Amino acid sequence: MNLTFMSQIIQQIGTVYLTDELANNWIGEVRKVAYRVEDVVDKYSYHVFQLTQEGFLKFFIKGTHNDIVFSAITDEIAHIEEEINQVIHMKDKWLHQTQLVSNNQQLAEIERQRSQDGFPDFVKDEDLVGIEKNRKLLSGWLYSDELDSTVITVSGMGGLGKSTLVTNLYEREKVNFPVHAWIVVSQICPADALLRKLLWKIGNKRAAEIKKKLQNRKCLIVLDDVWEQEHLELEPLDGPDAFDLFCRRAFHNNKDHKCPKEFEEIATSIVDRCHGLPLAIVTIGSLLSYLEYIIWNQTYNQLRSELSTNDHVRAILNLSYHDLSEDLRNCFLYCSLFPEDYPMSRESLVRLEKNTPEEVAEVNLMELIHRNMLEVVDSIIQVDPHVRRLSLCRWKVNTSLKHLTVLELQDSNITEVPTSIGNLFNLRYIGLRRTDVKSLPESIENLLNLHTLDIKQTQIEKLPRGTVNVKKLRDLLADRFADEMQSDFRFFIGVESPEGLSNLEELRTLETVQVSKDLAEQLKKLMQLRSVWIDNVSASDCANLFATLSTMPLLSSLLISARDVNETLCLQALDPISTKLHRLIVRGQWASGTLKYPIFRNHGEHLKYLALSWCQLGEDPLGVLAPHVPNLTYLSLNRVNSASTLVLSAGCFPHLKTLVLKRMPDVKQMEIGDGALPRIEGLYIVSLAQLDKVPQGIELLLSLKRLWLLYLHDEFKTLWQTSGMHQKMQHVPEIRI
Repeated sequence: MNLTFMSQIIQQIGTVYLTDELANNWIGEVRKVAYRVEDVVDKYSYHVFQLTQEGFLKFFIKGTHNDIVFSAITDEIAHIEEEINQVIHMKDKWLHQTQLVSNNQQLAEIERQRSQDGFPDFVKDEDLVGIEKNRKLLSGWLYSDELDSTVITVSGMGGLGKSTLVTNLYEREKVNFPVHAWIVVSQICPADALLRKLLWKIGNKRAAEIKKKLQNRKCLIVLDDVWEQEHLELEPLDGPDAFDLFCRRAFHNNKDHKCPKEFEEIATSIVDRCHGLPLAIVTIGSLLSYLEYIIWNQTYNQLRSELSTNDHVRAILNLSYHDLSEDLRNCFLYCSLFPEDYPMSRESLVRLEKNTPEEVAEVNLMELIHRNMLEVVDSIIQVDPHVRRLSLCRWKVNTSLKHLTVLELQDSNITEVPTSIGNLFNLRYIGLRRTDVKSLPESIENLLNLHTLDIKQTQIEKLPRGTVNVKKLRDLLADRFADEMQSDFRFFIGVESPEGLSNLEELRTLETVQVSKDLAEQLKKLMQLRSVWIDNVSASDCANLFATLSTMPLLSSLLISARDVNETLCLQALDPISTKLHRLIVRGQWASGTLKYPIFRNHGEHLKYLALSWCQLGEDPLGVLAPHVPNLTYLSLNRVNSASTLVLSAGCFPHLKTLVLKRMPDVKQMEIGDGALPRIEGLYIVSLAQLDKVPQGIELLLSLKRLWLLYLHDEFKTLWQTSGMHQKMQHVPEIRI
């Protein structure tokens, strides 16, 4: 009963900021006891689950030990009961109910209708308000002939839009600077660390190579969030621009983002309270965009209260944060695990939500993006520094690691994982991606609560035998880079498939394992798998392996990589019963007639993502593929044979957003027909060494946002310039040649 009461109190008040110091202290005590309850429940569940996995003989031998363990848990529960009674007594004696009510609790629960089709795009030019004057001024300074070296400082109070202005300028102008880099400077970033960041951004090469790259070339370097000489002091937005920006967020579903008449008075009052600060305006607009009119007044009254004790930006961010549900707060707080300038992937944040179904975690993430708490830039999730500070804990943190649930060490300098990791029985997530770890300890089998093990791009070749005993494991992500330049056929290699893999019946993601004699048999019991990546496949493996993969009802992503460049893969037996398969990656030679096999005949129209490497498709791979995979949004061809001319016929690939063409040595020219690629956003043509002509019709790709034309024929760049292509392609924000 007391535990239920305490849980309700925590959910009701959450992490709301109460102005009453006594009430805040009491909430701190409640939270401390609640965490102890959660810990003891986790400990009890762990030992009970452990008992169910042990045979009778082992149970009998450990009988005395088990008695001691459960007796200690009983004593701990009794002690917690005493603490709960003390907390309740403290509330009854010292606190009134009004001290525990925050203004934001008066907000009604509103059913929010959101589009879940995908992530929103980066802020478009037409959605930027009031920056044109400053952007032109900065652009003029960039091309000033007065100095060889120029330092421009953009400063102003928090939330004024400094990073937005400079980001927009940087994306527009970086194409004109052969060497460019954007670096976030933390508050305590020493000079040597800053220099290392800079070197990594421009290529992380040897001194002689760096000197050659920089010599007689223009460089554009942006240092963002510098704490500490032409100088630009930004001013807040004026009234009309501020109101326009607010309406674009608050009324984004209305035609022309127009403010309804009944909202004009309250909207003007709210915008006035933002004092022209773009971050504040965008945040409050996003918060209000799905609330009814009556809630606007309540929010405005709370905003005035917040402004009496906080600066304008923090007040509005606090308001937006307090309006989050408990699930959304937990998702948002995971952002504090990452450094300020660290790019976060959608997959990482979804997997970090330990007790949340993947589908719900996806919705939570989308909700935070729509609320402007998170931003999406080039498919990477970022957090504004001001918003990120909200994710940093205000409460005292328990320094004991015994009940740790998330251990994220990716990109760190760790080289060895200690055996003692097996004592962290409550771990749900281990992240060691891009580290130099060479092996995992056998004690990993003690982590019975582990859901995600991410050891991609490490040096680990083989998993511990006990890994198959971690029966709650859902995501196993493992491979190592053999060639970071990705020039070799097997530039990444999967781990050896462990014996007893079939024990992991809750597994959803298996990336990447090498094929073994019994892998097909092991996979027959893993019917929860959504994503499967298999390496080192030979021709003799294909029939049995693909027949098993075809029986998986939830399969959505599949990668097959051949043993070597000469191995021929026959996909004839691959005919999945799953209707969810949308991502297919094949690395290796195809058997003749592959496009007539069921994987393309029955599933081709469902595929959204297709990446092919080192295979033979015929004279014109684009023309051959187009009728079989009409609904692709992503297509990558790497080292695929071709005739000298690639043709994108009129109307082909109507949904394609990204096209990557790499290392196709036979291609000398490209033709793009009228109406081809009508939705293309990214076109990446890289290392087509014989391509010496500008792709015919490329200027017709009006939806294009990024165009890379790199490492082509020596004469290509000259021809591009003499043909006036920069003028013809002005509609493309980013061009790299």
